[in-house]
Amino acid sequence: MMKCPCGLPQTYDNCCGRFISNQLIASTPEQLMRSRYSAYVTNCMDYIQRTMKGKASEGFDAQEAAKWSNSVYWLSLNLIKHTQKDQLHGQVEFIVSYQLKDNIFKMHEKSDFIFEEGRWFYIDGKLYPTQVRKLSANQPCYCHSGKKFKNCHMNPIDK
Repeated sequence: MMKCPCGLPQTYDNCCGRFISNQLIASTPEQLMRSRYSAYVTNCMDYIQRTMKGKASEGFDAQEAAKWSNSVYWLSLNLIKHTQKDQLHGQVEFIVSYQLKDNIFKMHEKSDFIFEEGRWFYIDGKLYPTQVRKLSANQPCYCHSGKKFKNCHMNPIDK
């Protein structure tokens, strides 16, 4: 069984997979954020598209999003803070880490969510400057395998 990409200690099917497959509806902005991250990792752009409204959905191109999502190696989701101002508005601040070629990117965002039609939707987000770390081939791999980066995750898309 696949561990859920969102970082919770559950299987994908018992965690975010339930939302992505429409078995359940996310009941909090945090659940929606985690399931959206997992949808990017598993390349389920239909879920990404159906869980956004307003500014976030303007100009969204599912094919381009899928192409980008497939071009990176997803590393982790780190939730910093989640708040609900009231029953209709919430925010989740997080950092997503991913690898593209020999760079590790950390994307920091504060996302806004709204509750409409009996469900939560992602409506907008504020991006903070992205951090980039260049990896050298001979340094220890970030996954703590004990191997050098070049012998472990240097080209994860090709493996």
